[in-house]
Amino acid sequence: MSKDGIDGARSSERGDVCDRELSRSDEVHVIPRNNLWLSIPGLLIVTFLGSLDNTIVSTALPTISQDLQSSSQSAYSAVGIIYLLTCTVIIPVTGKFTDIFGMKPMLYSGIALFVLSSGLCGAARNMTQLIAFRGMQGLGRGMMRVSTQIIISNIITLQDRGLINSVIGTVHSLSNALGPLIGGAIVENIPWSWCFWINLPSSAVAVVLIFYVNVNQPIHASFGDKFKTFDFLGLVLIVGGSIAVLLGFSFASALSWKHAATISLLAVGWVTLIAFGFWQVKAERIGLSPIVPPRLFKSITPTAILIGCATHSMAFYIIGFYMPLYFQWAKLDSALIAGLHVLPFAAGSSLFSIVYGYLLSKYKRYRPILWPCWVIYLLGNALIINLDANSSMAKQVLYLLVIALGNGGLFSTPLTALQACMTLKQTNTSTSSFTFVRDLAGTMGISLGGLIIHSQAVRRLSHIDGAERFIDLSQVEALRDADVSDSLRAAVQQAYSKAIATTFIFTSCVIAVGFISSLFIKKYTLDVKNVKEDDAEKEEDCKTKDVDSPALTLIATPSDTASTYSKDMDKKRFV
Repeated sequence: MSKDGIDGARSSERGDVCDRELSRSDEVHVIPRNNLWLSIPGLLIVTFLGSLDNTIVSTALPTISQDLQSSSQSAYSAVGIIYLLTCTVIIPVTGKFTDIFGMKPMLYSGIALFVLSSGLCGAARNMTQLIAFRGMQGLGRGMMRVSTQIIISNIITLQDRGLINSVIGTVHSLSNALGPLIGGAIVENIPWSWCFWINLPSSAVAVVLIFYVNVNQPIHASFGDKFKTFDFLGLVLIVGGSIAVLLGFSFASALSWKHAATISLLAVGWVTLIAFGFWQVKAERIGLSPIVPPRLFKSITPTAILIGCATHSMAFYIIGFYMPLYFQWAKLDSALIAGLHVLPFAAGSSLFSIVYGYLLSKYKRYRPILWPCWVIYLLGNALIINLDANSSMAKQVLYLLVIALGNGGLFSTPLTALQACMTLKQTNTSTSSFTFVRDLAGTMGISLGGLIIHSQAVRRLSHIDGAERFIDLSQVEALRDADVSDSLRAAVQQAYSKAIATTFIFTSCVIAVGFISSLFIKKYTLDVKNVKEDDAEKEEDCKTKDVDSPALTLIATPSDTASTYSKDMDKKRFV
């Protein structure tokens, strides 16, 4: 493609690495014909189940531990940690494998593993078995999550993707919020095994609906040819580095940042991940197929998007995880009431996410959404720093709604922006990279938030006579006891409100970094020409259009798609 063609298609991005070899005006995105009223609900059910399982055990674990006769705090924590760890590390692997095996086979494999491990979790007879099966569940959930996002990118046009992705994000948020409530209801009324077995009938419905989803197939080539260029070293580096980093943050929470195991794991993990980044650039040069597109490291726009993704996720997880602690410690609410008080944040974020998704699909501009949302998100975080034990309910709700107003535009909008600046053949791996960064940063955020609160609580409570026992977060119930004096209770409440406020100072700094990174995001067009393709003649007409015309999105039947692959295999890669 000529330089003039590139300049005509994207004058605002001249000089960006993403424009040099292949702009979107040189690509044809084949959109398989689907009944979206069947396809989307099936994908939503998969999203709901995976996200629900992430939090459903939080309120059920005390009952489960008692029934399995386990009193080990490390085993208790491992049930949650192993799930997040395996879910995160499998994401980039799944994204790459969709290029080889296809999208639906990877999604079905994830569902099968998720269902099998759910059944085994419900049948576990000790904590060791439960931890092992939860690890399997995490693998299945990670495969399901990224496969769903990749399929959405395949069956929905780029300009309509913002709205659908926002709906997916809304289901993800709501299921996370409902998980603790459903888990608590189950253990109070029926055996705890149904916290896991509830996935079985629901997954069956999803499988039936997904059967009717039509997706484009990978390039027709033997597995031997595909694995000749597979980046096995990159796979080892990213999996090994991710495991070391996640374990390091887990050890930091359980032990300390100064512990030898923590320092060693974090050092090895970060060095390995940095080496992975350099290796991906070299792997492409020597003819291998990288796990992660090197353009993510070489171009300012995708790099800025991923930095924003990491900072948003870190702040979001910290707020969602530790805001309930404010209501429990500073306001002395029960766990259930604290969860209800955070609903303005969760429900507001979901609602505003759909609104922003609609605006993105309608106006096809992502920067006018990203920039104001970052500013509002930062403003909301600055406001909640001022909350204390005496703050009114109206102020609490208002501040959380302000955060939600900014937060809602930072879920799916950056993903659409990333997909807009990458080539079609990099959609799978770039989407999985985005999801991987989001989960990795979120997990790190939870550990960092816990560390800040604990260190601040220790410092503040050490100056209060009789407050030492309240350093343990599990002692919040004891603070409501009648034998605790009013003066001591008020002092502890104020100490924890200040400790939690310090955490939100940290998130404000993190969000500021995200806002600065968003200023480097360039404008890429979401406008593509949709051409309904009913026969091979129209397909050929579309292929022979001038290379400087807008990118084409062809609506094809499954049979048309197969013929498209075979005719133009060397130039296009529709995955």
